[in-house]
Amino acid sequence: MESKTVRVGLIGLSLMVLLGNVGCSSWGKRQGFEPVVPSAPVDAPSSADLVRYLNRESKKLQAITCQDLDIDVKDKGILVPTVRGNMICQKPRNFRLTGKAAGSPQIDFGSNDEQFWFWVKQGAPVLFHCNYSDFEKGVNMPFPFQPEWVVQALGMSEYSDPANYQVEVKGNQIELIENSTVQGKPVRKITRFNSAIVAPPTPQITGYVMLDANGKTLCAASVKEVRQMQLPNGEWAIYPRKVQLEWPIEQMRLELTLDKVSLNQAIGQEQTTRLFTRPNWPNIENYDLARGRTINPTANRIQRTGGYAPQP
Repeated sequence: MESKTVRVGLIGLSLMVLLGNVGCSSWGKRQGFEPVVPSAPVDAPSSADLVRYLNRESKKLQAITCQDLDIDVKDKGILVPTVRGNMICQKPRNFRLTGKAAGSPQIDFGSNDEQFWFWVKQGAPVLFHCNYSDFEKGVNMPFPFQPEWVVQALGMSEYSDPANYQVEVKGNQIELIENSTVQGKPVRKITRFNSAIVAPPTPQITGYVMLDANGKTLCAASVKEVRQMQLPNGEWAIYPRKVQLEWPIEQMRLELTLDKVSLNQAIGQEQTTRLFTRPNWPNIENYDLARGRTINPTANRIQRTGGYAPQP
């Protein structure tokens, strides 16, 4: 029977081939990857190897535009009718996701460099918003939406100094682990890799998990399927086609299916302003998660900031 040491060594060897660490450059070039130089011989890739790989792939994705997005929602065990819409994500924090069901707007999630917002038709007629600086200090979230979490699930996040991470092998998975804080509370962020060499549509990066100080899952993203696309410079970029987002405490699950995708599409300034400005809806209350209602003192009504209104 194969010993644990041998098994771990084989897993490490598999990932090093993926990262180009054993000279298998023909495989790397075919998939759009370039070999990297290992820091030292190891049973599993080092944190430096994995961070280098993640950042190299992330830099290929400056923007993802999806014109055909299916959103399947399960809320407290109840399946919600499929929402169809579109999404655009542009580094570092520009994000917009809108969706309709039966021709009626259902959701609007967005962000820019300063703030994020979200509106869900089901529930109170409120558009919630919050500045990132206030969010880091701690606010109550009525809906578990964070644009930066979606950006990471799309494979667009960049990772910091490898010294901030540790590597663990668990079965057929390799985990890159970072101890961090969110809203001033300690969390553990985990990026999971398939230990075997795989190619699209099978994902090499299988998911992302955030745990609280007690090891309870706060949110998780599972990459179910990926696709690759050749960029104008000849490089191959990989992006997720199916991603499942889950918030166990809130009993909420979203599955995103991306079709009609374009990568790194240029966006003009006028369109950028329109897409990534918090919307103005005449019959929807704006609520600042850090300060409460946003009020226009001269008109004694809800403050509006520009955009389009959802139709009932």
